[in-house]
Formats: sequence, structure tokens, C-alpha cells
Amino acid sequence: MKTFKIKNWLQLTLKFIVALCLVIFSTFILNFILVSPLQTSKIGTIMADLKEQEENVDILFLGSSRTYRSIDSPTISKELNKNVFNIASDSVTYCSLYHLLVEICKINKPEKVFLEFSISNFKKETGTEDFYIYNLLSGQNKIDYQKNANIEFNNYNLFKFSNYLNNFSNGKFVENIAYKLSSDKSIGEAINTSRSFYVGNGFIFADKVIKDQTKTDFPNSYFNEGKLWNDNSVNEQPFEYFLKIINYCNENNIEISLFSPPYPYFIVEKYLQEFNDFDLFLKETLIGLPNIKVLDFSKLKTEYIILSSNFFYNANHCNGYGAEKLSPIIVNILNNINNESFNTNDWFYDDFTEVYEAYKNLNN
Repeated sequence: MKTFKIKNWLQLTLKFIVALCLVIFSTFILNFILVSPLQTSKIGTIMADLKEQEENVDILFLGSSRTYRSIDSPTISKELNKNVFNIASDSVTYCSLYHLLVEICKINKPEKVFLEFSISNFKKETGTEDFYIYNLLSGQNKIDYQKNANIEFNNYNLFKFSNYLNNFSNGKFVENIAYKLSSDKSIGEAINTSRSFYVGNGFIFADKVIKDQTKTDFPNSYFNEGKLWNDNSVNEQPFEYFLKIINYCNENNIEISLFSPPYPYFIVEKYLQEFNDFDLFLKETLIGLPNIKVLDFSKLKTEYIILSSNFFYNANHCNGYGAEKLSPIIVNILNNINNESFNTNDWFYDDFTEVYEAYKNLNN
């Protein structure tokens, strides 16, 4: 009798476990099939914010993490009384930026675009958030991106599956884009940390500061054959899409300018010749193109700002304090850039040798 009761209990327990497993498995399958994955990336959060804007974006800054750290778009928007927005992604490529711009212009056509350029932009064919960017595109734009981007999309299903797992574990039954930004770590968790947080309009504030200049340098990915820049640095694919972005803006009556967020002066001094070589490459590239303004904030005149290390948290990113100090200068330039009297030489040195001489004179 006792043996029968134990056997009966074991059978009931086994049935319960099987039923529970079936419920969990069914819930997982339904979640996998019906629920779009959360965008926990920086670019996913930024694009969600863009789609929730009530007003059309007037001025769009396109770039990498250097852009979303350096351009305090909420403050600049307030000062200009215009909607200024950053669309920027970690280690972004020009191919990705081109397709992001095409996607944005389906619903929100900016008046002006400021396209980031730097020593690293012309080298990269792949970026950190490429798969997330792919997920944000639609229609033919998505198909074209898959064809044009140098990414191994055979691994995409595994990536998507892990995104669904993340969605399931967080219990967030929401659409891909239709959520409000929040402090919930499942949304933009890479942005909201103790030392870095999302302010809005594509600006991500960081409060780190360079502590030791002697130990501060560019990441290894910046170097090619031990050099920061040389004749072999330009990759054909990013160069092609750099020109495609310019042509796209011209064809769609969007005013385009180039800009580079600043580097700390001690980095410019360390790689002075290579900065000058890259500067010459850019000037030669723009010959024959429509008149494009170039705003290189590493060449800002010392009367406007001294690019000391306390404005940066590493060799190539502004911190929040640096973005704050840069904002009134950007506002003044944007207020004056369409005036016939506007001249970049009033704001910027012509080359990095002039930058070096100006800082040298400060120390004398």
C-alpha cells in the first residue's frame, strides 16, 4: 500500500513537472514568434528617441561614439530653438550611416546634416552595432544594407535568437521601437550606468576624466602598420559611402557639412605629422565637390577653447564637461554658418602646424 502511494505521488509529480515544462516552453515559443526583440543597444535607444520626436529634426549630426559624447544636442536645441539630434553608433561605418540616413529621411527629413570625419572613419568596414542597425532598417533599405555591408549575416539568426532570449528573460512584451525611454536596465542598459547616462536627442553624457596623459592613447584599431595614418589607411568601401552620403544629401536638398569632434591637444601634438597628413587627404578629397564647410573642432582657435585633458575621458572622446564647454561655440557657429560673411578661418586654424604653434605660444 505504501509503495503504491509513493508510486502515485511520483507519477503526479512527474506529470506536474512535464506540464510546467510545456507551459514554459510554449510561453517561450510564443514570445519568440510574436515579440520583437528589445533594442538594448545605444543606437536602438537613440533611434527610438528620434521616432518619438514630436517635431521634425532640423539639424542632424551623424557619426560615431565621438559624436554622441561631444554634441550636447539637448542644450544646443534649446539655445538655437531648433530640434538638433545626434544619430551616432559605436565604431560606426559610413555604410551604416548612409542606410541610417535613408531610413530617417523616410519619416523625418532634416534641413542640415553634419557628417563626422576622423582618422578612423575611412578605415572601417564593420562596426560594433551593425546587426542592431540592420534590425532598425525597413523594406528595400534593409535588403540593400545586407547586400552592401561587409558583415557575415549567416550568423544573424543566432544573434536574433539571443535577442529574443534577452527579451524573454526581461519579460518585456513590447514592440521593437514602441517604448518610452526609462531607467529600466533592459532598455539601453549600456547607456545608463553610474558614470554614463542618456540625456536625450542622441547625447550620452560621460563624467570620466583623463587621469594620466602618459598612459592615454588611441585604441589599437586606429593604427595601421604602426602608424595612425598613412597612404594605405583609406579603405575603398567606407570612402565610397562617404561620397554616397554627400551625394544623397545634395540630391535631396539637404545642406551637408563635415565636422570632427575634438581630440585633446596632447594627442594632436603626439601625432602632429599624421594629423597633418590626414588633413591634407581630406582637403584633396573635397576638391571638385560642391562647396562643403569643414568644421574640425581639434583645430579650434585657442581664443575659443583650450583642449586640455580635463575635457576628455580618453584619447578620442569628450566627457560631459567637454561637451558643455563646446556647446556655446557650436551654437555660435550654427547661428552664423549661413551668413555670407561666415568664414571657417575665423574659428579654426588652417592646419595642425598652426595648432601646434598656437599652443606653443600659450606656454611661452
